Amino acid sequence: MTTNNTCVPPKDVQIRLTLSTQPIHNQFTRHLVFRNHFGDSKKMPIKFEKKTGTLEWIGSLPEGTKTLREISEVNNRSYWDHFFLVNFGGKTPLKIERLFIELEYDGIPSSCFKKIVIVDCKLNNTLESGSSALSLDAAADLTRWMWVENIVKNKYNLTMPTFDAHPAVFLALRDLGKSGSDGIGKDMYGKNSKYSIEHTALCSEFVSWYYHETAVGLGDGNQFLDILATKDLHNIFSAAGNLYYYNIGKKKFYGQKSEQPYVPKPGDFLERRDHSGKPEHSMIIIAWDPTIQRAVVINGPRPVTIRNVRVHDLSTTTTTDQKRFYLGSVTPAFRF
Repeated sequence: MTTNNTCVPPKDVQIRLTLSTQPIHNQFTRHLVFRNHFGDSKKMPIKFEKKTGTLEWIGSLPEGTKTLREISEVNNRSYWDHFFLVNFGGKTPLKIERLFIELEYDGIPSSCFKKIVIVDCKLNNTLESGSSALSLDAAADLTRWMWVENIVKNKYNLTMPTFDAHPAVFLALRDLGKSGSDGIGKDMYGKNSKYSIEHTALCSEFVSWYYHETAVGLGDGNQFLDILATKDLHNIFSAAGNLYYYNIGKKKFYGQKSEQPYVPKPGDFLERRDHSGKPEHSMIIIAWDPTIQRAVVINGPRPVTIRNVRVHDLSTTTTTDQKRFYLGSVTPAFRF
């Protein structure tokens, strides 16, 4: 699937701060600061106002989503990788019990989760008065895993990936909520920049990025660098004998060459095609529901989010919206 070079910024953000003790003020301003690969920063002021009768403060954005839009633009994606809650001189120390940050995106498919929680964690730390900062990186990593676990286990009653799943799925989960792209030299990944340069926003390049970084073992190790078309991913898996097609009658995936049944696994490549067989979209599987043949996938890159793909239902519709599905099995880079 190809889109234009417009990156998708969050349209809204919800921020809540729970304190363990009452500070000297009921209103105060603090900042979220995003830091890129070069150490440059962009800051977003947050005005906090106390929720009556509680130790909870609700955050609002005096400048709106200006900063979030900026870090969603082309070549600014690495700003998402490190962020902090910062005090730039305020005289009120904050004994923080919990912080909640949820991004809301618009203009993405209805089957995608539009609200993505990036921080919902007990910090049990103090943001001191004066100049002080708290890194939110670890809290964000933990939150993203718990957010996906809640969707997979509690909403869909499926199993989360285990430690021996392909590492591509874990690497992709750490990017949930992020948008934008980086050109070569704009991040820490050298030639395999996230996820494109100025020209396109490709789902195939999104998927191939994680496969290249985690050394999917289907060939010489460079097959998955900057794949610019879903059909090319299809062909790579086909040539390796790792491609499967969805059989509507048997409600299972079968090997394109072996005709052996296959159960989708975390990290596998899921391809959607239209009713005529034209490639449309690339995704990475998190979990598979064999009862109704549904995949929960990581969808990206703008934004990186979770998507519910009703494989069987979409394959059996009688309209021109009917889809075809293929699956590429990844070879784990390691197993314990």
